[in-house]
Amino acid sequence: MLSENRGEDRFTGGPDPANEGHSVVINEAAAARFGFTPQQMVNKTILLNISHVHIVGVLRDFMFRGAREPVKPAVYIYDPKALGMISVRIRPQDLQDTLAFIDKTWRSLAANTAPADVLSG
Repeated sequence: MLSENRGEDRFTGGPDPANEGHSVVINEAAAARFGFTPQQMVNKTILLNISHVHIVGVLRDFMFRGAREPVKPAVYIYDPKALGMISVRIRPQDLQDTLAFIDKTWRSLAANTAPADVLSG
C-alpha cells in the first residue's frame, strides 16, 4: 500500500508541513472511530498533526499489545528514517526456520542494532 518508490508515501518525523497531501494507512478501528466502513475510508482526507493526509488503505485490526488489550485506532505512515518497531505475523508451521530467517534478515539490515523485544509462541 505504501511504497518507498512514491514520494507522497514518505513522511518526515513529527509535525512537518512537508507531509501535506501524503499517504497513510489506517486500521479498521480507526475507520470505525471516524464512523465509516473500511471501504468508505479509502481516499478520504484526515488531519494528522498539522498535515492533511490521504488514506490509501485500511488494514485489518490485529492484537498489537497482547490478547488482553483492546485494539486501538491507528494510523500507519512510512518514515524511512524512523527507528520504530516491526511486527511480524507468522504461522506456527516451520516456526524455528521462520524465526531463524527473521534473525538472519534483521542482522543483515541492522547489524549494529539488537532487537529490543522478541516475542514468540
